[in-house]
Formats: sequence, structure tokens, C-alpha cells
Amino acid sequence: EIKQSSFSLTTQPISTRTNGGTGRQPRPLNANKRICYGSKHDDTCCRTAHRTRYDLNRTCLLGSRSDEKRRRWRGRFDQASGALLANADDLSAAVGSVYGDEGAAQFDEIWKSHIGYFVDYVTATAEDNQEGKDQALAELEEYKVEQSKFFDTATGGLLPAAAVQEGLDVHVDQLIMAFDAYVAGDFEQAYSLERESIQHMSMFAESLSIAITTQFPEKFENTNPDTPAIDLRATLNTTFTEHAGLAAMAMQDGADGAESFDQASAALLANADDLSAAVGSVYGEEAGANLKKPGSRTLATLSIT
Repeated sequence: EIKQSSFSLTTQPISTRTNGGTGRQPRPLNANKRICYGSKHDDTCCRTAHRTRYDLNRTCLLGSRSDEKRRRWRGRFDQASGALLANADDLSAAVGSVYGDEGAAQFDEIWKSHIGYFVDYVTATAEDNQEGKDQALAELEEYKVEQSKFFDTATGGLLPAAAVQEGLDVHVDQLIMAFDAYVAGDFEQAYSLERESIQHMSMFAESLSIAITTQFPEKFENTNPDTPAIDLRATLNTTFTEHAGLAAMAMQDGADGAESFDQASAALLANADDLSAAVGSVYGEEAGANLKKPGSRTLATLSIT
């Protein structure tokens, strides 16, 4: 039996920046590293790394849309936020499967705090409260430091705090900018940033998975984390997950008669292009093109009023 690590993360007061990081350009975190699962692809080998990456992807997807829906769907915001918190519970459970109950509890507290800060930013935006927005951004700066310390400590330095914070800079920037673009009516930019944020979370999960499997190699049967099969699995996992979320969003926008419906549909079609490319990488361009055609026709005729 692999012994779970035990650690204690002590938080200290930290200074904050006031710009919320919104002027930075997105920077990838360990973009050249590959996802660590395990070459056998069975539940025992792949459980933690696969679930961690999957949950990170879903968290980003739910987070960006909860922010965007706040202004249009006041009556449904509690349900959207509830789904996001339930997703956070799943992610905490995945962390706990590696680092134990104490690690899960510490992660859960820190991770959920940043969800609350995003909600604060959205609420302040709806109220036209610049001071409230600035406060939420300052709190997100504190969150980045605390979350970075957590992962550095948990992984024994395999995922350094500086690298994590750089990735979290991108995560926060993308969601804030996507929301601001949505509020400003720039739906194309909002959906573009949302898709970028999903891909970035996949990259972050990749780095976390590498750290976990390096830290506990026996838990993954010392398998090789760098194989074409695992690359394909990771790509399909991310793309299909994104498809499910974008499809639901496009239908919801259509049902609402939202101005963003065309842009939502375009994002879904762009996702279909990515999925077709993944299939085509295995079965050839013709197969990839055939996969895309039925979805394109369906979206072209979709009209919900």
C-alpha cells in the first residue's frame, strides 16, 4: 500500500497587487511536458492523474460560464454556482486520493475561496461597484500565492510555487477578461478566451499529473508517462469535455434568445474542428472531415426561439 503524504500548509499575510493581473498576456505553464497517466490505461494506473486533469478542465469550464451567466440569469445563478462548488468537491476528492484528508481539506478551502472571489467580482460588476471589483482582484492575488504554496508543499517542490503562480496568473486573467468581454458585448472574444482557458487548465492539469506520478511512481506502477496513446487520450478527453459544455451553452443561449448565440455556435463548431483533427490524426483526413459534417449541418439548422 502506498503511503499518502502528510503535510501542513501555514498561511501568512501577504502583500497584494492592485491591478489584478489583467494586463498580462497568457503564458503557458510547462507547455512542452506531456500528461502522466500510465501506459496500461487501466483504472488503477490512471485514476488520480486522469481524474485530476478532467476535474481541472471541468472547473474552468463551469467557472467561466458561471461568471458570464450572472448578469443574464440571476434566477439561475445559485444553481450554476452550486454546480461549480460540486465540481470543486470532486477535485478536492481527487487531491485527497493522493494527499489524504488533510491535504484535501486544505486544498478545498483555498480552491473554493477563489470561486468566491470570482463571484464577488461578478456581483460588483453587476452593481457597477469599481471598489468591489478592485477588492475581488486583490483577493484573487492573495489566492494565487496561497494556492501556489499549497502545490509546492504538497508535491515536495516538484511543482514549484513560482511556476504554479505563473499558471494561475493566466487562469485568472483569462476568466476575468472573458467575463469583461461578455459584459461589453464582445461575445466572440469572450468565447475565444473561454476556449483558451479550458486548454490552459488542461495544460495545468498535465503539469500537476506529472508531479504526482513522479512523486508516487509505485502508485502508477512505474509506467512511462510519455506515449502517443496517452497524448491522444488526453486530447480526446479535453475536446469531448469541451464539446459537452459548449453544446449545452449554445442551446441555452438559443433558448434565451441571447445575442451571443451565433458566437456560442461558432465556438462549438471550432471545437468540432479540433475533434475532427484528432480523429483525422489516426484515421486520416477523410475520416476527420466525415465526423465533422453531421455536426455542422445540425448547428446550421439549429434555431431556438
